[in-house]
Amino acid sequence: MKLRGLHEFLDIYFNFGNALNSRIDKELYLSIRDALKVICRSVEKGNLEIIEEACGNEKTSRATIKLLKNFNKLMYAKYRNSFNRLQFCNIEIKISKGELNTNRRGIKIPFFCFIDNKTLEVIILAFSSLSSGSVAKEAEVLKGLLNEFDLDKSLPKEIKKITYWELNSCREISLDYNKVKAVSKASLVEAVSNI
Repeated sequence: MKLRGLHEFLDIYFNFGNALNSRIDKELYLSIRDALKVICRSVEKGNLEIIEEACGNEKTSRATIKLLKNFNKLMYAKYRNSFNRLQFCNIEIKISKGELNTNRRGIKIPFFCFIDNKTLEVIILAFSSLSSGSVAKEAEVLKGLLNEFDLDKSLPKEIKKITYWELNSCREISLDYNKVKAVSKASLVEAVSNI
């Protein structure tokens, strides 16, 4: 079974209910999807003009434009519009059948982020309001997933910082990755076994 993304796993883990119905409405979901497509294409090509073109397109929704503009602001504040230091990573976290308490064939959790190889920082895009406390809890779950299960692509051996770019409010929240305490494998397996 393949989840829609890390956000869906977090909804399950923290028992938020169905992400599409309870945390975000369909219009926002579509805006996020559209913004991610543009951001990914822009990063892959190393060209922020792709984002600017999407913002100027009359078919682009206002919500998508807001997310894209906030991405540009955060990007410029940290990297001066240069993707040179950023590596786009589209990773799949794999929980095998043998690790589950069910008859499922396994669970795949798509997860994408940016890696700054110079500062050994993982940057995650977030689309809803986050507090420092909720970021810390999400980071604990993410670290547990990354430590306990197989990944289809590797991350840097040493991660120093995990940063969330909250695109809805154009805010950055960073944590020292070494101080983040990973949740237990048992709690992660229990959460996915309830799907």
